[in-house]
Amino acid sequence: MKKKIYRIITHVVSMIVVICILSSCKNERIDTFTSPNGMNKIKIEYDYASRPTLFYNDEKVWEYPNSGFNEEAYFYIEWEAEDIIKLKYDDESHNGKNKEEYRIELMLPGDVAS
Repeated sequence: MKKKIYRIITHVVSMIVVICILSSCKNERIDTFTSPNGMNKIKIEYDYASRPTLFYNDEKVWEYPNSGFNEEAYFYIEWEAEDIIKLKYDDESHNGKNKEEYRIELMLPGDVAS
């Protein structure tokens, strides 16, 4: 009887450990982009809900303002200038319904616009 209880406790603890490990796993993706002249590099990190956060020189310069996505979402970048980008999302499977575009100036916090 004691062996059976010990076995049950061992299985329950093992299951709890597995659940804790799996729930703490991050589903983050990172995309890196370089400007056409090669002077600027930016990084987009996606969290578990595919919300993008934009980093420039390892400083967070922009964060997605809305709730996340039910599926993996991919944003892409169009460079307007060396320090100005358009961050775009257009999922063709939704016929343009979820089309989004954000114009972002790549200035670090503390930089002064000229």
